[in-house]
Amino acid sequence: MEELGMYDEPEWFDAEWMHQPAHANQQSFGRPTSGPLLVTALPETKSPKHKYVPNALADWRLCGRNDRPCQVTLVGTIGEQESKAQSHVQQIAVIARDLNRTLILPNMHKSRFGTCSHNRFDMYYDVASLQTLGVRVATYEAFLEWAATRRTPPQAQVVEIMAWEQQTAYQSLAWQRCLAKAAPRLKWLKTTARLPVHNSKRFISSGRSIVKILSNGLPKTLPSYPNMHDLDIPQIYALDWKLRHPVVSEVVGRYLTYSNKIIRRADNLLDAAGPVAVVHWRMESVPASGLVGCSKGLINTFEWMSQQAEFKDIRSVYLATDYPLENVSTRHSGTFRDVGEQHHAAIDVFRRAFQPGGPLEAYKLVSYLDLADLVPRVETALEDDLGYLEVLPNVRGTGERTCYVDRIFNKYLPARSQGRS
Repeated sequence: MEELGMYDEPEWFDAEWMHQPAHANQQSFGRPTSGPLLVTALPETKSPKHKYVPNALADWRLCGRNDRPCQVTLVGTIGEQESKAQSHVQQIAVIARDLNRTLILPNMHKSRFGTCSHNRFDMYYDVASLQTLGVRVATYEAFLEWAATRRTPPQAQVVEIMAWEQQTAYQSLAWQRCLAKAAPRLKWLKTTARLPVHNSKRFISSGRSIVKILSNGLPKTLPSYPNMHDLDIPQIYALDWKLRHPVVSEVVGRYLTYSNKIIRRADNLLDAAGPVAVVHWRMESVPASGLVGCSKGLINTFEWMSQQAEFKDIRSVYLATDYPLENVSTRHSGTFRDVGEQHHAAIDVFRRAFQPGGPLEAYKLVSYLDLADLVPRVETALEDDLGYLEVLPNVRGTGERTCYVDRIFNKYLPARSQGRS
């Protein structure tokens, strides 16, 4: 039970927190006087004898309760990107809730969630929209403080959660090395548990089996480790989440609310653009051979729009894409690495349509950089994250003065205009 910190004895530096009377040394400084004592020197400041705090206090600070062990679920990495990744975060939150664990909010950068990403979760999302699922949450900074100051180092277990067909030879995880450097006191179980599940668009009930297995402790339940002795359930489940499809039906179709900073930024950008059509084009998901066809489909869509009375006031097109418009050598996406000639050609076809004599010369093509100097900046950490540029069109993609052309794959979707939500 010492590992869980439930029966720690109070220590001298914990006396005040435990509401115990502190022991003071009585010393005589000469004969008593009738007036106030004269302070002739201040005692030297000494560093605390102990750098760690009792387990019970550390656990209470992180998990906010002392009626059960403090156990957490940590997102090491998620394979998908925003906006699909936020659905996976919510699934992990539900699993953490059902395991009665505290969820450590994952950081984010370049549209990817992960322990060692640069920016805090709350820069992008309203934390309350995740808490409505009934999960207890804590920040990554609070987690690191817990791991650094808890008298008994927490025990951690890496859990790879993948589809059955994804099973391959295990490879060392960059995020785990990063986390081990940030929290060197963590006691990692030597084996990485691999939890394959059935994962498809039609099968979304695997979440229950994940909860059942994790609640019992991985090493003694997974057939991968039949000869291992039973181990205590670790305080930290560090998830390497590789699933593509939902496993928790409760969050299907549910979206997190973006942070107030991002909402204000998106509104300011759209106001600066005036009546605008927003194009969110993720090239990574499209076969390169079909990209020029996508460009031509988009051009046809805007030609059609120009003839519709409901869109007559729209004269700007905001293009948000994982293609590096600003600098071909700088990627917006952490996974979009193979930008080639077909990607360049598709963007070139689309851009030329807006030139004088082109079919879309009546429109002005704008990107983030065209509008950024017209509105107040947000935090530098966000502005330096090119993945943040892909979040913005998701925030206010539709509105009374905005038409939204949805993500383009091998076919184009008719533009639509809606009232602002």
